Amino acid sequence: MRWLPGFGLDRDNLILFYSQLLMHLGIGLQIMLWPLYIASLGATAVQIGVVIGGAAILRTLLVMPAGALSDRFSTRTLILLTTSMMVPGGAIIAFAQNWWQALFGALLLEIAGVGIPAISSHIAATATTAQRTHAFSMIFSVAAGIGVLVGPPIGGIVADLTTLRTVFFIVVGLYAGCLLLCLLLTEMKPGESSTAQTDSGSDTGPAEPVNGSYREVIRQPAIVSISALHALVPLTLSTGTILLPLFLEDVRNVSISQIGLLGAVSAAGGILLGMVAGRFRHLSRPFSGMIITVILTGFGMLLIRVSDVMIVIAIAFFLRGTYNVVWAMLGSALSEVTPERSRGRAYGLAEFGAGIGDTTAPLLAGWLYATREMLPLEVAIIACVPLIGVMLLASWLARRSTTQTEQERYQRV
Repeated sequence: MRWLPGFGLDRDNLILFYSQLLMHLGIGLQIMLWPLYIASLGATAVQIGVVIGGAAILRTLLVMPAGALSDRFSTRTLILLTTSMMVPGGAIIAFAQNWWQALFGALLLEIAGVGIPAISSHIAATATTAQRTHAFSMIFSVAAGIGVLVGPPIGGIVADLTTLRTVFFIVVGLYAGCLLLCLLLTEMKPGESSTAQTDSGSDTGPAEPVNGSYREVIRQPAIVSISALHALVPLTLSTGTILLPLFLEDVRNVSISQIGLLGAVSAAGGILLGMVAGRFRHLSRPFSGMIITVILTGFGMLLIRVSDVMIVIAIAFFLRGTYNVVWAMLGSALSEVTPERSRGRAYGLAEFGAGIGDTTAPLLAGWLYATREMLPLEVAIIACVPLIGVMLLASWLARRSTTQTEQERYQRV
């Protein structure tokens, strides 16, 4: 892969960058069309919420065992096993004739999300401490952002020229490319790290033995608070944004191709913040960056709520795109407070929280939307205030945990 731009990433993280780019290009093609596609299969607003949220239940149930497995088995093996589910899942969705068949395909796609703890552990193990936030941002924010920047307008145009179903067949091919790239990852044993350097470049010594447990993880308030944020962030922000394509078509009379373009505008906001996250002091601090994303996303939802002017809606979608960056910041924050021996389980607990949020938000949004189209936006905007309060609490707990860890290391020396 020497002929491709390296973006300051090591070999394995560069492979993950391009594999995530392909996967999110596939996601980007259909992300703004997914609720419309489910509706075209005869689903109501509540049933759309069931398909989107119900599929996340499977990931929620499997992600904690997957986190434990990533502490005991090769992360490469787990990444390949979970990523391989995208191809049949995507194919079932493309061939679906009704909404419950699409739900079955979505269930398989959610298994790919079970691999996030393994991917996060692989990133943390191969990147130096100084490069961790950069690696997480490039893979989970920039690669994902580029994919959903290019994908939505193409998906909208293809859907306008052909059918919605055609878009989902193209997506299957992109998922297959993602799987092929993951085959190039290095096989790493549990607890193994390709680098043992700190910010200053000094050797930190051998990796800790892999003997962590979920009991040890949940006894650490910093880890629990960050895991709670994994649930509260999508529960708050996704409730207001998950059905925006349906809202734009039903209430604002926006065409499918325009919805696709708005998806690209949203991705541009995420890419911009993701690229500068590691360059500016305040944004490179995970919790500061998180709070900024919530403020920007909340303001974007407010603009959509009060205006039907297309340029204002475009600005709102640009701001909404910063929501995509919060996951990289949460991942970086978690890596800073988690011992290496428990890293897989910590990411498993965090993704369990994310699964709860991803399951609940679409169901809540569907019920609120069926009550009144504006209600999901209004509830999410108000909920941003307590969400910021939880982030401030988690930040304090993380600083306290880091200080205690440094003191313990100093005493051992």
